[in-house]
Amino acid sequence: LGYCGLAPQPTAEWTVLIYFCGDGDLEIYGVSELLQLEAAGGSPQVNVLFQLDRVPGPGIKEPIMRLMRETWTDGNWTGSRRYLLRPDRDPVRIDSLLLEKQGEIDASSATGFEEFCRWGITHFPARRYALFPSNHGAGTTGICFDETSGKLMRFPALEQALLRLGAFRRQQDGKDRFDFLSFWACLMGTLEVGYDVRDSAEYLFGTETRNYAQSNASWLKAL
Repeated sequence: LGYCGLAPQPTAEWTVLIYFCGDGDLEIYGVSELLQLEAAGGSPQVNVLFQLDRVPGPGIKEPIMRLMRETWTDGNWTGSRRYLLRPDRDPVRIDSLLLEKQGEIDASSATGFEEFCRWGITHFPARRYALFPSNHGAGTTGICFDETSGKLMRFPALEQALLRLGAFRRQQDGKDRFDFLSFWACLMGTLEVGYDVRDSAEYLFGTETRNYAQSNASWLKAL
């Protein structure tokens, strides 16, 4: 189910692309982040597109482990969904505009990640683009651990996807990189990561340590 015939929208000042792999123990953070963004609001000149992949069903029988992995917030739906952010202050229900239901996906796929970005750039053009890949990070080993597939997005595959996205953007507006790239993940703010993505973004944000570089959503009001 989705907006298969979604036409390109008017050009905005920013389009923010958030790719959240929540198929694992960070599911609760993915849902929480989207709810925080809704509460923060935003501007009509900023498109925020949020793709969230959740744990596919009650696979964990132990109550404590299930509590750590899953959240029943917003009905505990499964699979992957794409939203266009809409302001709302309901603390437990996602009220953003649902654009697409994808079913179960492998969120560690660099091909799927690239397709999401191309989809967002095509349908929500903007003067500037920000990209937020989010999940567990492991520096230049990779990012986005998908527990259902047992895989992660290897960094060389991510690096090549970012370069192809730069070429894709060049065809759209003449620019060849993202304006801002932020890794909401551990260990992705290192010199090595920055060097490897130097041709893919004007600015890079990440944490060098084993801390989740999660936004508190205040940045949204600044755009």
